[in-house]
Amino acid sequence: MSARRSFVRKQWNNRKKRARRRILALYFYRCPLCGTIEDLTIDHVIPIGGEMGGTNEDDNLQVLCLSCHRAYGGLEVKYEPWPACAGMRELIEKLEVLRCSVGLECRKSW
Repeated sequence: MSARRSFVRKQWNNRKKRARRRILALYFYRCPLCGTIEDLTIDHVIPIGGEMGGTNEDDNLQVLCLSCHRAYGGLEVKYEPWPACAGMRELIEKLEVLRCSVGLECRKSW
């Protein structure tokens, strides 16, 4: 593989990782259907390619856990960001600080 191709592939992979983190953060690292934080996937609301014409733009992406993705694939999930609940964002931030302080995986969700 040429150095140029390797560089382009690495840039593309980095871009996909940033997009994934951005979409996960939008959904606060939770499946909006069942609330789990395990096995999260990024799903296209409108499938890309073919007649449907979906894109990889953020507004065509949603987070679903693997189980919900299998069960509800193809449905657009309308969600109300659950941290809008009074004090929820602050509570989550405190929990993340606690997770990090005891050596668990640290996640920056905003």
